[in-house]
Amino acid sequence: MRYFEISSSGGTKRWFIGDVPWSAKKASWEFIKCKRIAKWSPQIVRGNKTRVFEDMPDTVCTTPLASEALKQFLEREAPDTAQFLPVRMEGPNVDEAHRSYWVINWLKSVDCLDKARSLNEYPPEDGGGVFKEWTVIDPSRIPADFVVGRLNMGLGGDTMSRVLIRDDLMHRIIKAKFKGPQFTAVWHSKDRGAPAALWKPGGGRVERDAPDGPWPGYR
Repeated sequence: MRYFEISSSGGTKRWFIGDVPWSAKKASWEFIKCKRIAKWSPQIVRGNKTRVFEDMPDTVCTTPLASEALKQFLEREAPDTAQFLPVRMEGPNVDEAHRSYWVINWLKSVDCLDKARSLNEYPPEDGGGVFKEWTVIDPSRIPADFVVGRLNMGLGGDTMSRVLIRDDLMHRIIKAKFKGPQFTAVWHSKDRGAPAALWKPGGGRVERDAPDGPWPGYR
């Protein structure tokens, strides 16, 4: 099995949802728990003008949205992996047929991050430095029944904004021709050319350039 990252961000000329009533920070703290949310008031989101109403549009925050069709697909093909919270879509050219959307609250998480090989380094607040980031996973730590869910950081059960998806489900989504989902490759720990360990046993990081590949590519 291979695992990819699924997201709603990336690509070009996307339908962008820039007006959401909840803050990205609040949504992130609620949804990284991977637990059902008991109380949710239907909310209104507003998208930019578009000719293509995507099933998983790009949004201003890391919280993904799903069309009614994508919701039904995931409920059928990956049951019990997500809770869908209703929102109403507004914006130019949005007719009644395209108003029903859902916030995806992923309910599954997986602890498979190869922390010794992974790096998440942000530049200083003054703008100096270079942003570096890559993720390596150990697929041997992924349960056989896992198909999609958040990547666990291994720190008190918290998860990352990254969502992993098994390749067979990814291909079914692609075959169904849903518009909007973006898939990127993720390093597996035994991949030829995968990054070597970055962290010293006694603490501290080994200075290392970014790996040559295979770098993630949008599909």
